[in-house]
Amino acid sequence: MPQSQLDYYRVLQVDPAAEPEVIKAAYRRLADKYHPDKNKSPDALDKMQKINEAYSVLGDDTKRTQYDSERLQAQSSQSTYTQKETKMSYTAEISRTAPTLFVFLLDQSGSMSSQFGGQTSGISKASGVADAINRMLSNLVIRCSQGETVRDYFHISILGYGAQSGQVAPALIGALAGKEVVTISEIGNSPARIEDRILKQPDGAGGVIDMHVKFPIWFEPVSGSDTPMAKAFREAHRIVNNWIAQHKDAFPPIIINLTDGESTDSDPLSPAKDLKSLTTSDGNVLLFNCHISSVVSAPVLFPESDSSVPDKYGKKMFEMSSPLTASMINFGKTQGFIIGDNSKGFVFQADLVDVIRFLDIGTRPVELK
Repeated sequence: MPQSQLDYYRVLQVDPAAEPEVIKAAYRRLADKYHPDKNKSPDALDKMQKINEAYSVLGDDTKRTQYDSERLQAQSSQSTYTQKETKMSYTAEISRTAPTLFVFLLDQSGSMSSQFGGQTSGISKASGVADAINRMLSNLVIRCSQGETVRDYFHISILGYGAQSGQVAPALIGALAGKEVVTISEIGNSPARIEDRILKQPDGAGGVIDMHVKFPIWFEPVSGSDTPMAKAFREAHRIVNNWIAQHKDAFPPIIINLTDGESTDSDPLSPAKDLKSLTTSDGNVLLFNCHISSVVSAPVLFPESDSSVPDKYGKKMFEMSSPLTASMINFGKTQGFIIGDNSKGFVFQADLVDVIRFLDIGTRPVELK
């Protein structure tokens, strides 16, 4: 894309072949809708600025011709990148001297206070995701442990977005609060607290028994305001880019985005592509997306195309997602998933069980050494 990362045709909601009259009419319609004098929503001014920027180019024949040329070149470069992405090996060893990075982007918008799948009672999406993240962190610590020692195979970053309007911030609590990147040994050594929980387990005689377990907590459920997903991707880009500068030959960082709704700040597609364009010598950064269901509906799990995805928002999330690596595909098949060679790290309309299993597959890049 040209200097601005905005797709001006998308901003004005017109076809790239649109006549000047159509562009002018689209601008007037959107300006009437989003002008801050009429629209008092918090993002109206930002949208109006983008609309004005887009029309200042597309409404000028000379500027539009130059923009179209640069846009075509950018699309050609993206096609080359896609070919490059599919040829990468994703086979670098993960070891204490060559760790990889997991970045978890967690939607903390107000809608996360609702229940999974349209339920009226039970666990909220925010609480379910918090439990899933805490369980995943505990499992990662176990996978990296030898005796009493936790080996630093993984670095971890957890960012929450939308707890407050437009906010993207580190989401760990306790001693790790405010830290953008921590090692897995820091995770293992510094839970904020340990909860006593009761699990129902079969007793072997047709009944169930209560089993008391210790459940470490690093992350609390939060449901606050909006969904600044594009900003979250840009923050992840900054963190990942800095990390790669120190780990150029590592297995590429894996970003896992869990959300229940559309981005409210801007179109997340461009920052998602920018994030995936980052590379180590072993391949492009991997971005996986999990949409958490608010309705009772059959989930779409690790599809190879967007044909089974029911709406435009879901199709965009599919487009933003990276293909699963060969080792992830093999592991997914052992867990009973129907996964093809071109499956993407994408789940749509997921329930809590799907979220947990999604995290398990997304955090198994290769065998640890």
